[in-house]
Amino acid sequence: MGARAIFCSHALLPQGWRDDVLLELDDCGGITAVHEGAAPGAAARLSGPVVPGMPNLHSHGFQALIAGLTGRRGDGQDTFWTWREAMYRVAERLEPDDLEDCMAGVFLRMLRAGYTSCGEFHYLHCITRPADSLTPIRPNWVKGSWRPPGPAALP
Repeated sequence: MGARAIFCSHALLPQGWRDDVLLELDDCGGITAVHEGAAPGAAARLSGPVVPGMPNLHSHGFQALIAGLTGRRGDGQDTFWTWREAMYRVAERLEPDDLEDCMAGVFLRMLRAGYTSCGEFHYLHCITRPADSLTPIRPNWVKGSWRPPGPAALP
């Protein structure tokens, strides 16, 4: 167990608040077992109450690339549709590495804020480049699901 376990003095479980909870983790940080009334042993200890991570059920993380570019009023002609056109212009120019770099930062910020999973929407279906040019994008990013790395990945 040791490095792959977390001890919580107080944790919210499906059956309510429990004391002295030991969580066993897999290599990705997923919980594989929960032990109530356990001793901490060599497990990492979390202080304070521990609650389940929050899912982000709808995200357009790549839009972080247009933050500050479309959020202000222009000449009076700005609408949702002009914003949408700006967003699609950014999506059209994205290369697989650009998308991965952007999303890595967005997902890390989500993880630091307590989100542990994300339903992601990239608008890749609107890109007019040949589909073959998109194949290098990591499959788990295209499918729109993300599971964070284990707790050790946090700085």
